[in-house]
Order: sequence, then structure tokens, then C-alpha cells
Amino acid sequence: MYINDTSCTTFDVQRAEAGDCHLLLLENVFMLYFQQSNMARFRFFANKNYYETSSKPFFLPNDQWITLQMTTTQYKGYRIVLLDQNGEVLYTIQENRNMQEMRPKNTLSVFNSLVGSVGEFYLCESVNNIPMDPRQFEKCLFVSDFGADGIKGSFVVNKGSEGPLKFDAKPTYNWLHAQIGGVNSGQNLGTSTSARIFDGIACEDDHMTPMLTGPDGSLRFYTPPQAAE
Repeated sequence: MYINDTSCTTFDVQRAEAGDCHLLLLENVFMLYFQQSNMARFRFFANKNYYETSSKPFFLPNDQWITLQMTTTQYKGYRIVLLDQNGEVLYTIQENRNMQEMRPKNTLSVFNSLVGSVGEFYLCESVNNIPMDPRQFEKCLFVSDFGADGIKGSFVVNKGSEGPLKFDAKPTYNWLHAQIGGVNSGQNLGTSTSARIFDGIACEDDHMTPMLTGPDGSLRFYTPPQAAE
């Protein structure tokens, strides 16, 4: 996921759930939304309202590819992991708690309030490593690639056990060259709701990262003037 801007923030859980002010909603189970600019939170629902809880607020940065993974079990609570575009863990949040009984409805809403780009989306019944081995797909409800091979008209192909994701409205997007986990596949892996972007790192090359060789090491960047048309 690549976030350009935080378009909708709210402290009101009901507003985030009822409207389009959430990034992810599995009805009656959990919801991901922005509480403040760049500060997100998961809401965990329960059959009885007074058992509902929220995760600790956590930071989601702009202008870089990130992978967000959340796992939850009924008696061991939840675990949130954020990884950068090289697959390195930026932080982990974990809380042990009883998540109480939940009864999922047949409704999944993804990326409603996202202003940015999406690479892939997974919703699985067991914990898996990212990136996933294709042999694990059968254990997932949703395995969706928001790339050139994944979007088919008004649908997003699902390699999991459920049906495809469907756009509420006709999608508008630009293709981006994205790098996930430091590997350049040469394919368009992400879609964007904004103009073409470049984060200074995820370009179409071998994705080499400079390493300073001493305490006085430095880097200098030069942006050439735009070529004449």
C-alpha cells in the first residue's frame, strides 16, 4: 500500500463504519480507519457491543510502499506488523486479550477512503508470511492483486476461496511500477487514484541501496532540469 494523503479522519467509530471513512471493514469482525492524520486504528467488534475494543493507535507513513499485516485470535488478542518496501519490520504492536465472540456478515469493504495505491490484499484464516507462497492461497478467503493482471473491468480477481471483489463504481486509476520487498518484477503491481508518482527509491532499476562507508560519509542528490518537449 502507498498512501498519498489521509483523506478522512474521525474519532467516531460509528461514522467510520457507516460511511466511507474506513480503509478496511469486515462487518461485525474488525475495521481499519484513520483516527487522525497518519494515525490509524483497528476496531474489533463483538456480538455484544460492550465487549467491543480498539487497538492502540499506530502510525502509517505517506509517500512510501508499506505492508500492513494484522492477525487476531479469540483468546490471544491481536498483532499488528508494519513493514517497509524492502520487507524490513518498522514496528510491531501486540496486545493479549479475549476478543470475544464475533459473527461475521457477508460484507467486506476495502480501501474506501484510501488516497494512494494498492499492490495486493490478503484475508486468510491462518497466519502466513508476506509475500505468500501460492500454495497457501487455498487457505485464504481473499488473495487479490490490484495490478494489470488482477483488475478485470469492474472486478478484482480473487485467487482465494471466495468470489471476486467488485467495485462500487467504475474505477479510475493509473498504472504504477511498484517494487515490493526490494524485488523489481518489471510489472505494474499497483494502482493509483492520483497522478504518477516517484518516491525517490522505488524506480525501475536493480533497487540498489547505498551504504555509507564511514562517519563522514554523505549522499548528494541532483535533479536534472525537465527536458524540453
